[in-house]
Amino acid sequence: MKIKKEAPELLLKVTGANVITELHHKDNTNLLKINSVSSIKNSILSELSSGQKFTAKQLNDKFSFNDSRKIISVLRSEGKVIKDIRQPDKTKLYFLIPDSQLSLFN
Repeated sequence: MKIKKEAPELLLKVTGANVITELHHKDNTNLLKINSVSSIKNSILSELSSGQKFTAKQLNDKFSFNDSRKIISVLRSEGKVIKDIRQPDKTKLYFLIPDSQLSLFN
């Protein structure tokens, strides 16, 4: 009798500035599914688009993610204007500057 092995999933590991795709089994919790990375990026962008200011820890807690600063860096490299303010307790508040397109009638 043959025992059917569970197929490995294609997962994405985000490390520094590199994105590495690897094959791993489901039990490896240090890696993110490819679909979840883009959904986390979209979720963080939509939160920042709300006009509120968030710390990286607040974003990490909200989306059960451990490196929202990396996602903010990726969003900045894609042309999003995300500013930060250093707080007295050394944390940073991140917020999105909305696109301010010039009107033809100004």
